[in-house]
Amino acid sequence: MGLVRRGLLGVVGVAMLLGVGAAPVAAIPPSFWFTIYVNDCKTGAPIRAGVAVFQIQHLAAAAVAPLANGVIGPVGLGDYNFITEISAPGYRTAHRVLHGLGITSPTSEAVTLCLHPDRDSPEMLVDTTYPIAVTCTSIGETCDPTFTTSITSEGIAQFQFTASPSHCSDIQVAIGVDGSIFTSDPLAPGQSTFVSFTPVAAGPHVVTVQATGIPGGCNTGTLSSWSGTLVATTSAPVS
Repeated sequence: MGLVRRGLLGVVGVAMLLGVGAAPVAAIPPSFWFTIYVNDCKTGAPIRAGVAVFQIQHLAAAAVAPLANGVIGPVGLGDYNFITEISAPGYRTAHRVLHGLGITSPTSEAVTLCLHPDRDSPEMLVDTTYPIAVTCTSIGETCDPTFTTSITSEGIAQFQFTASPSHCSDIQVAIGVDGSIFTSDPLAPGQSTFVSFTPVAAGPHVVTVQATGIPGGCNTGTLSSWSGTLVATTSAPVS
């Protein structure tokens, strides 16, 4: 797996917490680590993108985690009851109660649930493809210039980069959103990497991709060029 220089869980403001309603108690065993698998109730397909909010019951504090390619977590929960709200563009929001056990009881639990499609959902997912081809002006393995573009999203920001099959050596890519950086594992020609930065603030964001060469094949110490395809998945209001 690649490295993400950002926190998985973030604090959610009180205003957002007030919008989380009560949830029925679900028959989910207590645990510290939770991995939640989220599918479409109609088709069974994994939900591509969304957000999970974990609110401590009776306290104005919560954390958030991305739902990406049908999976949330693993997320570690302290010794509290957490009202858990899982939302995704195009679906009804699901609510569950998870009982965290804290780090003193490092058990793991896998939970599977589904979301119902919502024809009246105010948001939808949008995929945008960016073909990238960079000729490096730098000397060494880290390639300059950096590919830069911008996206606009209501909260979803996830990316898949595929290295060009025509490469004659491996590369690593650093994918950034507003300065938060994910560094991939080495990518062979035609290989892909995925990262979710969800949730992001609604509005525009700067996206960067920089490649670093790996000696081997035709690479003898300097990366001269690289190419590939970046697919950005964002959320937008339904028009």
